[in-house]
Amino acid sequence: MNRKAIGFVIILVSLLASGAIAQNVIRCESDYGRRHVCTFDGWGRAALSHQLSRTACVEGETWGREGRNGVWVSNGCRADFVIARGDRDDRREERHDRDALIVCRSNGRFTRCNVGTRFGVQLSRQLSGASCVEGRSWGYDSEGIWVDRGCAAEFIVGDERRGWHRNEGLYRRIVVCESKNDSRHFCEADTRFGVQLRRQLSSSGCILDRTWGYNDRGIWVKDGCRAEFNVGR
Repeated sequence: MNRKAIGFVIILVSLLASGAIAQNVIRCESDYGRRHVCTFDGWGRAALSHQLSRTACVEGETWGREGRNGVWVSNGCRADFVIARGDRDDRREERHDRDALIVCRSNGRFTRCNVGTRFGVQLSRQLSGASCVEGRSWGYDSEGIWVDRGCAAEFIVGDERRGWHRNEGLYRRIVVCESKNDSRHFCEADTRFGVQLRRQLSSSGCILDRTWGYNDRGIWVKDGCRAEFNVGR
């Protein structure tokens, strides 16, 4: 192999490596309620991605950033954290985060916050005592971010500069579908294995074949019905 070819291979490997480490996820766990620090290579900004514990993971109380390459957890917090890497200009990064932040609160009820989610959403900081667990008490779809069961949090909304792919596995079994202004609404879902009403969220009744139903493409609701549905196996 000549020098030109070797140089090309080195450049290609470098580019692939830099793309691979642009963002990754680490899991950090507080065993037996003790404080634990998890470190990662290089430097970056940690943000809560997915809470795994029943104990609430609240930034500044049960988790936080440790220097430039770590995150700490305590009091039973167990979660996955996304590590955003990129420009070393912290002030520019923090300014971007502030611009992309949206606060969404549930006062014990299902609440939707309208925002563009094309490039994904990440939970940045839990504000409530109630746990914010993606796919259970918060999530997002093409219409915005939704929160439920008392979850209140700050969320980072992706854009062309930085985005995330949704973990579809967290949403596969639960679909939230709502009829706005009593109009009929259709939610795409995998209904091959049937659909069950999991929890009614609206004051209007959700009655099978009257105010909700499904076909081979998804679930429909009308007349103000808003509910969680179980789909799949």
